[in-house]
Amino acid sequence: MDKERDRQAESALAQAFPGREVRMLGTPNIARGGGGIRCLVQPVPAFDSCSEGSGTA
Repeated sequence: MDKERDRQAESALAQAFPGREVRMLGTPNIARGGGGIRCLVQPVPAFDSCSEGSGTA
C-alpha cells in the first residue's frame, strides 16, 4: 500500500471524471478471500419500489 500513489490515482480519476464521486476502495480482504476488484465495483440494479410485488424486476 502506497498512500501517495493512491492520492495521485484518486486525483487522476477525479480529473478524468468531473462531476463523479471517486471512492477509493481497500481490496486486501477481498483479494485474500478469492474475490477481485469486479466484486467491489459491479453495477447494482436500481430498485423500483413501485414494482414491488408486481412480479416484475
